[in-house]
Amino acid sequence: MRGVAWTTRINPTLGKREIDGAKACLTKFLSDVYILNDHKKGQDAGNSPGYGITLVATTTEGVAYAVDIVCKSKEECGSVASIPEELGKEAAELLFSQVVRGGAVSPDFEPIVLTLLALGLKNVSKVVLGVPTAVTIQAIKDIYQFTKIRFSIDHLRPGMEGYREDCNQQMLYSCIGAGVVNLNRAIR
Repeated sequence: MRGVAWTTRINPTLGKREIDGAKACLTKFLSDVYILNDHKKGQDAGNSPGYGITLVATTTEGVAYAVDIVCKSKEECGSVASIPEELGKEAAELLFSQVVRGGAVSPDFEPIVLTLLALGLKNVSKVVLGVPTAVTIQAIKDIYQFTKIRFSIDHLRPGMEGYREDCNQQMLYSCIGAGVVNLNRAIR
């Protein structure tokens, strides 16, 4: 487990507080947790003050799960801005939920991956993702509306490529691509 807690144009101790919040959750399950505190000030920090945390967990098979969270302003969440310890804890909990959910792609990027599968070559394309979220379902509907490409979604079973025994939420998404090609690509 690796990570970076970053701060810009604010007190650098907020980064340490983020790390403490994340480690409080992570060290219950892992002992190999290293989170770096990165502080920027002056011209290197840009124009806006803020802080956030990025966590990356890598499995023994080489699959990486990542979470990136930034602080919320008072305008975004009401009267109180984000508390650094809670932000770190939220990042750790989101990372755990992604690992339990399974799949090879973060839920935030599933629509992009499914769109690329649908527009790809005219043969069967497959990807292992978790249980579809509302955003994923809407992306599948939109892809069908524009391309008439249908996806087959099946539970991953023992013996299938990518199957993990510790995760029963993995799904295999497959489709036959539309065969969209780049007309400007040089033919060799």
